[in-house]
Amino acid sequence: MTGRRENGVEFGEFDDRLEGHSYPTTAGELVAEYGELVVSLVGGSETVAEVLGPVDEEYTSAEDVRQSVCGLVGIDAVGRKRYTDRDPPTPGEQSGGPVESF
Repeated sequence: MTGRRENGVEFGEFDDRLEGHSYPTTAGELVAEYGELVVSLVGGSETVAEVLGPVDEEYTSAEDVRQSVCGLVGIDAVGRKRYTDRDPPTPGEQSGGPVESF
């Protein structure tokens, strides 16, 4: 099992199955065949049936499916909410230069 992690989603065995699946395919066909498989999220997990079950889409490739899943999973796929590395410097940090850590 190779698995793949994208945008907070660990595809696990589902990713392996997607690569071997024939396309085009529909969300319903994927749910019928792989619905019990689990995708892991930072804050939990969901089955393929939970993610793709409500969707009526056709996919032309494994990448299309992965992109759809990343867009459909709940907030549990998000790591640190409202995190950004673009915040202004905090007091004591120099702006524009490297920050030293001891």
